[in-house]
Amino acid sequence: MNYKEGDEIFLVGFSRGAFTARSVGSLIAEVGLLTKAGLESFYPIFKDWENQNIASYEPGYESAAWPMAGRPKFGDKAYNEQLDSKKLIRLNIPIKAIAMFDTVGTLGVPDVRPFGICLYNSAKTEYSFVNIQVAPNVENAYQALALDEQRYAFAPTVWESLRDSSSYMLKELKQCWFPSVHTTVGGGFQDTNISDITLAWMLTQLSQFLAFDEGYLLRQRKQNGDFYVAKKPPEEGRGYGLGLIKASDSGLLNTVLGRKARTPGEYLLTDPKSGEQLPEKPLLNTHEFIHPSVRYRMHNGGRAPSSNPEAKLGEGAYAPKPLADWTYIAAGEDTPKGIKIDAKWAKAPKWVRKSTGTYIVEDKIVYGSLEAVLAETWSGVGSWLKL
Repeated sequence: MNYKEGDEIFLVGFSRGAFTARSVGSLIAEVGLLTKAGLESFYPIFKDWENQNIASYEPGYESAAWPMAGRPKFGDKAYNEQLDSKKLIRLNIPIKAIAMFDTVGTLGVPDVRPFGICLYNSAKTEYSFVNIQVAPNVENAYQALALDEQRYAFAPTVWESLRDSSSYMLKELKQCWFPSVHTTVGGGFQDTNISDITLAWMLTQLSQFLAFDEGYLLRQRKQNGDFYVAKKPPEEGRGYGLGLIKASDSGLLNTVLGRKARTPGEYLLTDPKSGEQLPEKPLLNTHEFIHPSVRYRMHNGGRAPSSNPEAKLGEGAYAPKPLADWTYIAAGEDTPKGIKIDAKWAKAPKWVRKSTGTYIVEDKIVYGSLEAVLAETWSGVGSWLKL
């Protein structure tokens, strides 16, 4: 296509768009980019890639340049070699960064289980070509995750670093949990208080590669303040991280489909062929963090998610269910015995779950970053966050 050596590729998406971004990254990792000559062969190549884990699959599409006759099986070394020899693809294309907002489902596809009954879901097989491990051509991967989402069908797809890291390009993987449900973390409500924070966090991660308009964030902050004035919510001028969280799991349909609190730091590997989680294989090297806005909301009058979609005020104090049996360890405090901590995080603030030995470090907002600029527009927040 129009790719030139030195061009940088960034893929960004929310929810299904996040899965799409990951899918595109996986496709580029496995077959590179099509040349102009290869464009007409996109569909047969895509179908071969999409069905690579289906043993009974036989190619059903072709082009003049990529006929079915004599075509190697996808995944065989000869497949890409033939495409390359025909000058249909360009191999070894790096992706500078993938930025995701709450990818859901074990493979990016919502897992529907009415009354807890596991039904056959063809999509798990159909979309199993996308691994939950970071593709080997991705240099940086970031994901903002919703701590308070409870719909069973919307379990998050947490990434892990490649277990065999001998030939991968990954420089940084960072996944951060925020006080939010699925829609809040990606932006979909009139009250953008929390989605402004997740956006600022993501822009901060990407600002080492791209230039962003700081003024946009400040205009968005003002716009949300104007929204509060116009709508007159019960909590006038909601502070940092205190925006309304509308519970997404209300109603009969979600009762039927099921609810389950999310489990930070404790997700499992997914079988790429069946789409089912493997209980004996927890994800490794997920590089998860909990954003300080979670703790800020807990200690500064934040409200729990509203159970009524029409409500303007959350019900009760904010106490996220996923952290119900976790303990916050402040910076410099000793970690409880029996929990193995990486030396570099020994004195960092963190959340600890003694029953499983799990710990997640609290993310740090860096002074001068875009998320720090946003946070400091609220009086006293900068000092509370120790910026």
